[in-house]
Amino acid sequence: MPWMKWLPWSRAAAVPRIVSFANARPDGAAGSDYLFGARTRVLMSEIAPTSEADYLSGMLIGHEINSAGGSGPVLVVGTESLVERYARAFRLRGRETRVFNGELATVKGLRLIHDLAAKRGQ
Repeated sequence: MPWMKWLPWSRAAAVPRIVSFANARPDGAAGSDYLFGARTRVLMSEIAPTSEADYLSGMLIGHEINSAGGSGPVLVVGTESLVERYARAFRLRGRETRVFNGELATVKGLRLIHDLAAKRGQ
């Protein structure tokens, strides 16, 4: 199996490995056969139980980025750990990223809505 050379899985290693795998699958078939096999890989001691979530996260991110297309810069909004994974995966695809804290984006967005609603009410 091609993914076995990438073991053991770790949070730091999952994203580049999965993105590399997704790049090798132009048909976008990084999906169900590997996603649904994650539990089997844990049961067969191919992936540590503590690494299963990282494996699945890396697989989904790699598949999503592979299918996203485009070539320009990407704005990534979310929690710190998730933003880090997406930004790293996009950089491995040669895409520039700008990251923005998801909580701060929510607060600023709600403030903007409040301010616009207040102006309409005047």
